[in-house]
Amino acid sequence: MSPVTFVIMIVLGIIMLSVPKRYAILPLLIGTCYISLGPRIVIAGADFTVTRIIILFGLIRLLNRSEYKYIVLSKLDKYLIVWVIVSIITGTINFGNISGFANRAGMAFDAFGFYFLIRSFLSEEKDIKALYYTIAILFIPLAFLMAIEKSTGRNPFGFFGGVNVISMIRDGKIRAQGPFAHAILAGTAGASILPYMISLWFEKKKLMSYLGIGSALIIVYSSGSSGPIMTFGFGMIAMLCWYCRGYLAQIRMMIFVTLIVLEIVMESHVWYLIARIDLTGSSTGYHRAQLITSAIEHLNEWWLVGTTYTRHWMATGVSWSNDHTDITNHYLLTGVNGGLPSMLLFISLIVIGFKNIGSALKRCNSISTQVQIWAIGASLFSHTATFISIAYFDQTIIFFI
Repeated sequence: MSPVTFVIMIVLGIIMLSVPKRYAILPLLIGTCYISLGPRIVIAGADFTVTRIIILFGLIRLLNRSEYKYIVLSKLDKYLIVWVIVSIITGTINFGNISGFANRAGMAFDAFGFYFLIRSFLSEEKDIKALYYTIAILFIPLAFLMAIEKSTGRNPFGFFGGVNVISMIRDGKIRAQGPFAHAILAGTAGASILPYMISLWFEKKKLMSYLGIGSALIIVYSSGSSGPIMTFGFGMIAMLCWYCRGYLAQIRMMIFVTLIVLEIVMESHVWYLIARIDLTGSSTGYHRAQLITSAIEHLNEWWLVGTTYTRHWMATGVSWSNDHTDITNHYLLTGVNGGLPSMLLFISLIVIGFKNIGSALKRCNSISTQVQIWAIGASLFSHTATFISIAYFDQTIIFFI
């Protein structure tokens, strides 16, 4: 970790401990949007990234101010706790050593810590409005810096470490990644905020809404990847469904029946539709479709607690490991890390999340507030659809949580 990054981290930690509750989420968002997971402090073999240390500051704040007392455990909270425990147990068994435990415990700390900090800090309707506004403001300079990277091929965030200074190039096109681990994940993070930015328009914050939508578009374009374009499209479609929200049950049934029919009439499985999507001329849709097939064919290898070897699943591997292929599917990555128990619990979290959003909509009479809640559901939908073709292995996961 460079001295500059260390100082920024400490400043963000102090802000976390000092500001009013409504603004306590700001340091986490700044750390997520502007510092990669690369810079870290290693203590007794345990990695502490900037985001992880800021989460630690947040937990200290909760204990010091007793803000955790406002949390009443919900069904979603309990399922998350079970998922975290199962992930740690299966990960430890899977690796069979203390390193496996440390790895899963770190991932669990990130998910658990960030989730419950959000639960504590965003307890009122006005907190959600402030969050959307804050995200819009933070993404404006992020979009500007990624646009610079797109035009110059040099990543400004390389100054802080953790990402390459020279941008990735595929098929002659620069793929800007900003502070994220990959250009696809950078674009996905930008695309996932679209519903929030649209909801600001209903709050009469039209200028900020336009700036936020524009920032999302710039980030998606700068990433030079098909996946974020699809994520952007999913979010837009979900927001447009606001106008036919009374027919969601029928729409879901229609989609389900359509997929069943396609599975019957298509020569290949229905998920091979992914292979036909190429919006930038450099997509690897066939790999993503074949990965699902391979995972099913090798189900016996990973269904119980996951597996530490997937290299034989596909014809190609990854540069960072001789034991794995490229798991470009977040559901499958969850299964590889913790078996079917972990995967099914993860899917259950998503299902409960959608149910909670539906219940919140029924309890609310204000149109503007309903749109804000709907935006949460639309963003969640864009993530769940994107998970089929992208695995979140960096701070992008925070935008899902």
